[in-house]
Amino acid sequence: MNETERATILGLLSASSAALEGAVHDVSAVDAARKPPDGGWSIAEIVEHVAIGEEQMFFALTERFRPIPEAPPDEEKERKLRVATLDRNQNMISPEPTRPSGRFTSLAEALAHFRACRARTIHYVEQGRDNLRNRSVKHPLAGIVTGYEYLLILSNHPARHAAQIRDVRAALGL
Repeated sequence: MNETERATILGLLSASSAALEGAVHDVSAVDAARKPPDGGWSIAEIVEHVAIGEEQMFFALTERFRPIPEAPPDEEKERKLRVATLDRNQNMISPEPTRPSGRFTSLAEALAHFRACRARTIHYVEQGRDNLRNRSVKHPLAGIVTGYEYLLILSNHPARHAAQIRDVRAALGL
């Protein structure tokens, strides 16, 4: 990853973390557990999904990749991935392992887990010297992508769900 790519990813990681934190700001434990009228996930469940997703995507990026010959960046594909990961008009079904299952006792615990996982991701990007363009990773929704493309998806994931949390808050009148 070159310095421009590193700066891009760090900016996305920071912005999406801030979006998630802002979306849950001042949500009480009682309100975090309430489901919206449409029967969707509660705010606590969404944050659980984001936290587990961060953990599992990081593991896939760093442990479950396959080496591939390095190719030049596909800027159009990368742009599309960045847009698609934030597009809430595209309904996506979460992979079973990342669906909420009550792993955390509270919103605060789920947020703490996310923060710890995100700190590890940031450290990896800041310190890591892996060439992410010469590895492929299978994403459950995007298919086979380069490590860098996978990192773009991982980076934007909390921002997508921050928008979902804002929708839930509006539906609940919070």
